[in-house]
Amino acid sequence: MHHSTLQGDRLRATRKIIATAALAGGLALGVGVMPAHATALRGVYFTQSECFRVGWYGHDNYGWGWPECLQQDQYGQPQSLWFLYS
Repeated sequence: MHHSTLQGDRLRATRKIIATAALAGGLALGVGVMPAHATALRGVYFTQSECFRVGWYGHDNYGWGWPECLQQDQYGQPQSLWFLYS
């Protein structure tokens, strides 16, 4: 049981590293990553539902624009992470 918990911790840590690297890579390329009508990259998420949940929360509570969740990398190619723009 301890072994599976250790693997779960490693998997979560790996996911955080991947998400951080993807966000940093996207920000390093600048505005070219964002859709033309979006104003800011607000975060990177593992699921579409979490992306929209955070996006609508920001819209309702912080005055963000309409949320848009796109599943693409900095080159516009499909990938597994969801990028939140608003």
